[in-house]
Amino acid sequence: MENKIFITVLLASYNSSKTIYETLDSIMMQKGPSLEVIVCDDGSEDFDGAAIREYVKKKRPQLELTLLHQPQNIGTVRNLNAGLDLARGEWVMTLAADDCFAEADSITHLLQRAEKFGCRWVTAKTALCDEKLIQSGQSVPAEEIDRAINEKNHKKLLFALCKGCCLAAGGTIYQTQMLKEMGGFDEDYRLTEDWPLFIKLVRQGILPAVTEKEVVLHRSGGVSRKKAGKNFAYQKDLITVLRKEVVPYLDTMDKDKKTHISRVVKEKELSFTFRFGCKNQFSRLVWSMRHPCFIVRKIFRKREKIC
Repeated sequence: MENKIFITVLLASYNSSKTIYETLDSIMMQKGPSLEVIVCDDGSEDFDGAAIREYVKKKRPQLELTLLHQPQNIGTVRNLNAGLDLARGEWVMTLAADDCFAEADSITHLLQRAEKFGCRWVTAKTALCDEKLIQSGQSVPAEEIDRAINEKNHKKLLFALCKGCCLAAGGTIYQTQMLKEMGGFDEDYRLTEDWPLFIKLVRQGILPAVTEKEVVLHRSGGVSRKKAGKNFAYQKDLITVLRKEVVPYLDTMDKDKKTHISRVVKEKELSFTFRFGCKNQFSRLVWSMRHPCFIVRKIFRKREKIC
């Protein structure tokens, strides 16, 4: 039992030299169950494995540490799967190398929620912060999603997930065996490991528990999703999620929900086409003339947000 590892932290790193040590500090301060850390670096130019190993050795020499450095950038999903293959913990979680645990008992709290509710995964309450990790006062999931989870409202949670990723990836823990049985994270995606997995689990009736308090501090401006609207790989992932995990299952929804989700899918596909398919002003003009209703809806939504 002394050598038993209860949880594996897959620390996703990409050009994170300015923040990874702060993240490691938050991991090394964790009290409670034994854990291992697998640093999954996705071909960073600034990765210094020797410095990381020395830093951890000085501050917490007993910590199980594995360094996994990809020779070239392969994308978040494949990078995390490489770490998952090495995971020895009963539970596994992902944490970005620019996020941090909120308190010293964050991991303990996650595992206690799993034990209390007998569930196979727990999604963490995550505080949204600025680039200096100062909390904004907002957190994910929203209260209505918390209620759906606590009430085990399968349909409400699935409907919310089909509209968008309403849960937080950082700090979500999974039974390692379950995740490996599912084949790990879906490599049809490059950057998006969380959203399609959440939808699959909830569709299969495998509902999570949610933490009562904020467990993870999420820093804005991450490398993979920075300027997300202009990131082709990320936006392509989102469209693929809709086409693979949502559209084929529309007929299982109530009529009103099916209509709503169909409109969401269509609008996101139109936005994707405009951003990445229209290469010049003329093609954008032609696109706008073909989809005037979409333009009008966008304008009204922006005005509503301002008001």
